[in-house]
Amino acid sequence: MESEKLERICLNCSYFFPTSMEGIIDYGICLYDEVFEPFIEELMENCNYSSCKELIEEKKFHGDTKACKHFEEAEMIEIDDDSHLGKEVNYSSLTEGAS
Repeated sequence: MESEKLERICLNCSYFFPTSMEGIIDYGICLYDEVFEPFIEELMENCNYSSCKELIEEKKFHGDTKACKHFEEAEMIEIDDDSHLGKEVNYSSLTEGAS
């Protein structure tokens, strides 16, 4: 079975990283941008935005933006419930239902 091609927008790019793991992920940053290289490990592994919060605020953009020439289609991955991101997602979905 052939997989469906994703629309060529930043939100569907493997370099797109959301500006927050809470709520809507419409805005993000491009991890292809060299300015984020010193922060990639902290962002990806720990979802810790504190070390580059101002830079993220300055560089964020809407995910519906037309993708650039560096577009790499994002792969669908499963998130382990025991990982930091998995715990964040599970916690967010629990607290959203409580409001």
